[in-house]
Amino acid sequence: MFIFLTCIRHPNSSKNYTHIEALFEHTARSVCAQLEGDFRLIVVCNKKPDIEFNDPRIIYLEVDFIIPSSRSDVLYDRGIKRLVGLLYAKNNYPVDYYMMLDADDLVSNTLVLDIVAAEESKGGWWLEKGYLYDFNNHRIQRKAGMNNYCGSTLIFKSEALYKLSNIDFTQYSFMDTYEKLKSAGSGEFICEILGHHVIAKEYFKNKNYELAPFGKLSVAWVINNGENESRTVGKLSGLNLNKSWCNEFSVPSYANEKNSLNDIFYEYILYVKSIISSFSKNQRKSHS
Repeated sequence: MFIFLTCIRHPNSSKNYTHIEALFEHTARSVCAQLEGDFRLIVVCNKKPDIEFNDPRIIYLEVDFIIPSSRSDVLYDRGIKRLVGLLYAKNNYPVDYYMMLDADDLVSNTLVLDIVAAEESKGGWWLEKGYLYDFNNHRIQRKAGMNNYCGSTLIFKSEALYKLSNIDFTQYSFMDTYEKLKSAGSGEFICEILGHHVIAKEYFKNKNYELAPFGKLSVAWVINNGENESRTVGKLSGLNLNKSWCNEFSVPSYANEKNSLNDIFYEYILYVKSIISSFSKNQRKSHS
C-alpha cells in the first residue's frame, strides 16, 4: 500500500484557515484521482478541514497540539504530526511506501502506479523534476532539482523508514501526547526527516539506504498561493495551463489561450538552466 502522509497547520496560526482548507482540497482531489493503486491519504490536523470533497481513502487524525511559536517548533509540530500518521498507518495497513506531502501541493494521477513500477531502490526515491504551479496566475513551469525546494518530493520505502527511525513502535501509539511522541525518536529524525526535506538524501545514504532519483514530472509545487512558508512568490513566467495537465493534476479549469513563442522559449531556457543547476549541485554533494 502507498501512504500519502500530510499534516495541516494549527488553525490559529493562520489569518485565513478557510483558505488553507481550500488549498488542501485541491491537494486531496489530486491524490484521490490516482488512476490505479492501493493508497490512503492520512491527514493529521488540529481541526478537520471543512471541505466539500470526500473520499473513503482519506483518513483524518485530529490532535490537540499547541500553536508553534518558533522555527524549531514548526518543524517539531510537522514532524510529530507526521509521526502520528506513521504510527497509525503502521498499525493498520501493510504499508510499502510513504510519501511526505505538503498540504497545498499537487501530484500526478499516475504517481502511485509509476512508483510501483519504478526500478528497485533500497531506501526510496526523491523526485528530481516537477512543475512550479503559479496558483494566482495559473501558469506552469518545469523545474529540475525540485527536492532542493519542495517538501513534496520524498517517497520512502516503509522498511527503510521504520529502520532508520530507531523507534520502538511497540511503545508508542498515534494517540499519545505531544510530549511523549517528541521523545519517541531523535530530534534529527522527527524534525529533519519527517518535518523537513533538505537532508533526507544524505541522511538515507549515510545509513546505507540510499534514495534513487525519480525523473518523471510527478509533483506540482504550488507557489504564489498566499500560504507558502518559504515566502515564495511566482513570477509571470511559464506556460498557460492546458486540458491534459489539468486532468493529470486535478486542476478544475484550464485556459484555452495558446502560448506565445516567446513564452515557450523562455520556459524552455529556464528549465534547461534548472537542469544544469541541479546537476552541478548533485555533483558537488557527491564529491563532498
